Amino acid sequence: MIDLLPAPLDRFPCPCGASDLAVHGFRLLGMAPFARTRCPACQRHFLAHLHVGFCDLGNFIVEETTSAVELSLLPVWYAEFLHTILVSRDWPSRPVRQQVRRPHGADVLLVNCLDPVYGHCIRRLYSIDACRQQGFTGSIVAIVPPFLEWQVPDDVDEVWVVETGLRDCYLANAELEAMANRLAASVSRLRYAPVAYAHTVDIARYQKVEPFKATQDDLVSPPRLTLNWREDRCWTVRGEASADPVTEQLRLYTLLLQTIREHAPDLDAAVTGYGRSGAFPAWVQDMRLAEHDAGTERRWAERYARSHLTLGMHGSNMNVPAALSRGAVEIVEPIHWTSIGVSWQWVNRVSAWEAVSRYRQVPLSSSVSDIVTVALQQLRRMQGAAAYELISHRKDGESAQAIAARHGAAFTQPAPVVCRDGDGRPF
Repeated sequence: MIDLLPAPLDRFPCPCGASDLAVHGFRLLGMAPFARTRCPACQRHFLAHLHVGFCDLGNFIVEETTSAVELSLLPVWYAEFLHTILVSRDWPSRPVRQQVRRPHGADVLLVNCLDPVYGHCIRRLYSIDACRQQGFTGSIVAIVPPFLEWQVPDDVDEVWVVETGLRDCYLANAELEAMANRLAASVSRLRYAPVAYAHTVDIARYQKVEPFKATQDDLVSPPRLTLNWREDRCWTVRGEASADPVTEQLRLYTLLLQTIREHAPDLDAAVTGYGRSGAFPAWVQDMRLAEHDAGTERRWAERYARSHLTLGMHGSNMNVPAALSRGAVEIVEPIHWTSIGVSWQWVNRVSAWEAVSRYRQVPLSSSVSDIVTVALQQLRRMQGAAAYELISHRKDGESAQAIAARHGAAFTQPAPVVCRDGDGRPF
C-alpha cells in the first residue's frame, strides 16, 4: 500500500538532473495513479507514475501539459498502456456508477481494478486480501469494470463501476478523477492498493461459492469435466498455424470429450467461456456466452466448484476455473510459459505437494493423443481424490470400503490413449 493523502511519499528524479521533484498532490488517471510534481531547479511541472502496481520498481515521468515522455524505465507493454492513458485525457468520459454499501471512515484504501487484461483486473481485486493480511482495518473503495462488479467481496464499503468494456476500462476518465478528488477531500488518509502477489487468497469471498469439496456422493461420481473456451487463443494440432483455428479447436475439444467418454461413459461434460462458434454434441452442456452476463458467470463458478477437472488454453480465463475446481490442466503456448506461475496467485491456499498434484500445464506443441491422455488421467486422479476426501469425512458409521465400492471407477488408472485424425493416422 502507498499513501495518496496526506501526500504521496515517493521520490522522483527530475529529468533535468538538477534536483528531485517536489510532490504536491496526485491524479488518478484511469488505471494509473500519478504524483503531481514540480522541479525546484527548472520549474517545470511533471506527472510521475507512483511506485505501485506494475511501476513499483521503475520510473515513468511525463511533462504535465504535453504528455511528452521525459523518463521511462518500464517494460514496453506497460509504458504503451500509460501513453494511451495520457493521450485519452481529452476523450469523452465513460459514466461511473457509485454503489455505497455503508459510509466510509476517515482511513480509506482505494482498490483500482481497471486494466485491459482480465487477469490483471482480478489480481488487483484479490489484493484486498493482501492488504487485510498486512493489517489494514479501514474502509475500502473498489473501482471496477462492470464484469467484475459481482465479484467484489462484502467487506468493500463502496464500489465505483466504470461503465465500459475490458478493452477501454483503463483509459483516463475525468468523472472518475473527480470522484477520487472528492473522496480525498472527505478523509484524513487515503491509501492505494498494490497489485499483490504470493499472498493467500480466499477465492470464495470473490466468487461467492466455496471451492470443490467432496461432501456428498454426487460430488464423486459421475466424473465431471469442464472445458473453458476462448476464440482469441486456440488449441491447434501441435500448435501449428491453422487457416481456421476456432473450427480446429472445436474439432479437437469434441474429440477429447468423445475419447474420454469412451473410457468414462457416465462423463458429465460442460463448456464455459466467451464465443459461440460451432456446436458441441447434444450430451455436452454448452454454457458459453457471446457477451458478459453476471448471472451466467455465477453459474460458471458453481459449475467449476463441482468439477473434478477444468481444462483450457492458458490465460486469464483459466484463473477462476482452476481456483474453484478440484484440478486443472492448461495447454500452454511457449510464449506464455513464463507466466504459468503468476496467473495462479490463489494457489497458496494449498500445500506445494497438493498444488503440483492438482494443477498441470501441457505444452501446446504436445500431440493431441498426449493432451487427451493427460486430461483423462488427471480427471480420474481428481475423481479418486474426491472419493478419498469423502471417505475421510464419512458419517453414520458407513465404512470406507462401502464408499470405495460405490465409486470404484474413480480409482481406475487409464492407459495412454491414441487419437486418430480423419485419415486414421495417430496425431
